[in-house]
Formats: sequence, C-alpha cells, structure tokens
Amino acid sequence: MADKKTQSDNEVKRPRIAQIPKDEAEKAISEYLSKHHFLVLATSEDNIPRATTLAYASSGTTVYIFTGRTKASRSIESNNKVSLGIYTEMPYHPVQGINYRGRAEIITQENPGFAVGWKVFCNNPTLKKEEPWANMEYLEKMSKGAILLKIVPEEITLHDNSRKESPIVLWTKK
Repeated sequence: MADKKTQSDNEVKRPRIAQIPKDEAEKAISEYLSKHHFLVLATSEDNIPRATTLAYASSGTTVYIFTGRTKASRSIESNNKVSLGIYTEMPYHPVQGINYRGRAEIITQENPGFAVGWKVFCNNPTLKKEEPWANMEYLEKMSKGAILLKIVPEEITLHDNSRKESPIVLWTKK
C-alpha cells in the first residue's frame, strides 16, 4: 500500500528572507552591484516587453547606463518603469543575482547630472582598466547624442545562496 502524501509534502520550500536592517540590506546590494558590470534591462512600450543586455556602473543602489538613442531609451520616454536582472556567471556557485524594479531617468549631455553619472563610470576600477574612454576628459570629446540612463530603485531582491540560513535580501524604497 502506497504512503499517502500530506499537504506539507507537496508544499514548495521557499528560501527565507533575511531579517536585517535596511542599511545592512542596502550595503549587501551595493557591494554586489559594484562587483558586476552587465545587466539585462527590461522595458515596455505599447505593452510590448523588451529585454536588452547593457553595461552599467553603480553608486550605492543607483545604476547608470551609458548609451545613445536606442529602442530601450525610446521605450523609457513613454514608460519609465523598468526592471533589471543581474546574475553571477561563472563560477555560478553559490548562486547569486539581483532582481531590481525601479524607474529610469534619461539624462542628456546638456544636463548637469550627466557629469555626475559619468563620474560613476570613471570611478569604476574595471572600466578604468579596460576602457580608455572611461575618464572625465572624454566627456568633452563625446559625440552629441550620448545619454545616461539613471535607474532609481523601488525594490531590490538579492539572491545569495552563500547566506545559508536566509539567502534572500530584500530592500524597498519605503
């Protein structure tokens, strides 16, 4: 006779959310963001979703993307709500990644905020090493039409399986 399964046998065991102060969650998320340089940005225009892989730099939990007039930036003009995903590629153990929901601002070169965001790129050690253009002098030589996307978070979830007891870190703007 087969054993009867109870309801609890069929339940999915969900990872626990870390019960930590907001500033500690923000620090963990900021550290993860600073160690990675590529993300997948999700936008939507006319109810058509689009995902785009882009390079980024971060300052705290704010993300900056250097780009031009692209389909993603045009989508943001009509709907500034975005989400993004970042994941650890290899080695992929422990599994780590970020799910991020927020709003995007388009910053043109004429806007004083452009230099602020550009400085974030210039202060990124990996970009400074790999990209000769990641310096403040390039700002003057930059062709017209370049823009920065500034992504300001509403909610960020960090998945980090190295945090054995509670692998989920949740941060919200509220």
